[in-house]
Amino acid sequence: LDLSKEKKITLISLYFLIWGIRFLPECLCYIFHH
Repeated sequence: LDLSKEKKITLISLYFLIWGIRFLPECLCYIFHH
């Protein structure tokens, strides 16, 4: 079990989750207003 690899995967998924939550409302507004 490679803990550093698991930790890296967790950090990457968390990073994308945060940015997804950050940009999803703006993307939805853009789609629905154009």
